Amino acid sequence: PQAVYQTSRYGRDFVYQLGGLTPGADYTVRLHFAETFWTAPRQRLFDVAINGATVLSGYDILAEAGGPNAAVAAAFPA
Repeated sequence: PQAVYQTSRYGRDFVYQLGGLTPGADYTVRLHFAETFWTAPRQRLFDVAINGATVLSGYDILAEAGGPNAAVAAAFPA
């Protein structure tokens, strides 16, 4: 959805907690990314963990999307 890319978040550490979910149920977490600051690969690398398990390690949005200001999404079972 285009509205997802109308805002940004930056800093060192982020934690998102979602309420209203059923414990033990199966969910899919879909993460949307776009690199809107850096212009070359390997300038921003980060890890993503879901429920304490690393699902992305050393992730480079720009490299994955093929360039700056391009969207990329990834889905993970949780």
